[in-house]
Amino acid sequence: MEEWIRVFRNTKPAPGTSGPLIPGAPEREAEAIRSKRNPAVKTGGGRFAGDFGEDRDTVRNQLGNMIRPVVEIKNGGAMVTAFVQFKIPAPMSREQAKEVFMSTAPKYQQAAGLIRKYYLLSEDGGTVGGVYLWKSKDDAEHLYTQEWKNFVKDKYGGEPTIVYFHSPVVVDNMTKEIIND
Repeated sequence: MEEWIRVFRNTKPAPGTSGPLIPGAPEREAEAIRSKRNPAVKTGGGRFAGDFGEDRDTVRNQLGNMIRPVVEIKNGGAMVTAFVQFKIPAPMSREQAKEVFMSTAPKYQQAAGLIRKYYLLSEDGGTVGGVYLWKSKDDAEHLYTQEWKNFVKDKYGGEPTIVYFHSPVVVDNMTKEIIND
């Protein structure tokens, strides 16, 4: 087991992460923090005499679900969100939009610097677009070329508009991460 943990700790972090999450590490870290803050915390099992008044396993599970790594994007740039939208000539149903979106989604899996993309369809079906989270504005601008704009116009029949927003912090509840640049 010690060898396994040593290998994980020495593993080079994947791009956009702070390294592997070792099972039990967040719980040990949380317990160490709580022990410093509240010396009445028992470390040999039993009940906490401190803040929660719950059994140790329940508290450990709660803390383990709350404490996840903060992922720092180290790219020399600042994360941006691009909001792209365009009117389409004829409204689309949700099912039609899903089919069209699925046909283009693989193209974005290889986009350099793209962290996440959401496809959008307005409630009336007359406007489509996307919300893109990028590692930097430069990465975004490498995608939003005239060729890309022509592709969008040909595919959907509308001219895209792009608005950029600074995104210094992103809370991701799916991965339980906080991402910052």
